[in-house]
Amino acid sequence: MLQTGHTPLLTLSQDAVIAYALYNFPASNDQSQDNHATSNRQSISEHMTESQIEEGQALTRRMKSEGVLKTIDHIPSHNLNHTHKKTEPLSS
Repeated sequence: MLQTGHTPLLTLSQDAVIAYALYNFPASNDQSQDNHATSNRQSISEHMTESQIEEGQALTRRMKSEGVLKTIDHIPSHNLNHTHKKTEPLSS
């Protein structure tokens, strides 16, 4: 597994896709100014590749059809695309 400092890069990639989907879910359901999920989703997406964003959007669609918890519980880590890394390494 690739690592920078103490944080595995592959985990950051997977976490970014999941985090994007978790913010995208409420952002897509409530587009009001009071919904902070939209700005949080935007902040995360600035550190993601287009491919990761597409994965996050697909994961959001799955959450809407199957439910959030069921979807998260059944994410096989090998199905998430780990080859694209745009996130800056974390400093210790």
